[in-house]
Amino acid sequence: MHPLLPYLFYLFQVPSFYVPRSESAILDYTAQVWPGAQEHQIHFFAPHWGLGLEVAQLDPYERRTFRARGTSQLHEHARAQATLGLIHERLRGVSPAPTWRGEASLSLLLEPQPQWATFAWLQSQWNPGNAGIAWEVRQLYFIDSQWILTAGWRPLPGNPSPLLVGLQFHHEALDAYVLNQGNSFTLGLALHRSNYSLLLSLATQPLLPTQSTLLWRPALSS
Repeated sequence: MHPLLPYLFYLFQVPSFYVPRSESAILDYTAQVWPGAQEHQIHFFAPHWGLGLEVAQLDPYERRTFRARGTSQLHEHARAQATLGLIHERLRGVSPAPTWRGEASLSLLLEPQPQWATFAWLQSQWNPGNAGIAWEVRQLYFIDSQWILTAGWRPLPGNPSPLLVGLQFHHEALDAYVLNQGNSFTLGLALHRSNYSLLLSLATQPLLPTQSTLLWRPALSS
């Protein structure tokens, strides 16, 4: 693992539950806001497993997602994670019964050289008569101890370009980054204090949320 910080802070806009990592314990709370909608997430991670609960609301629609994950160190330079989820959806005040659907994902983190890291993520959701797939690949290049370049491929609904590029600045107490994908720019900041971190991001495209995350962990090292 790169000696600076866990990859959670390098992979901005990747949901924290899908980032393979092996810290002794992490508890995080995330709030995301879109125009007229919001989502709250709470996750707990142990070295090789994790649990999560997410609640999203767009009146009268409500969604609850329960997730469990397992992480494995495949090799000195490779880490994998499998995640299973159960999604409950309903319309408040409307008579139709709530619906349930399943979700499965696989994440892979490769570190063949100290300056390079590759992250890949594949997810499938299914319910009776319907299924969907989402995926992303992201490459990180560590220029030095402070600057990180990012390039990736992430198909997004409503965005004509799946190509993602970004630049990040790292300092002992903070990380700042900018990401561009098609017609969307995202600016982000992570502040680190002792065993706590606060992540903030602001996106120009409505499909990408304004997000804040508060994390507690026993140490910054991975």
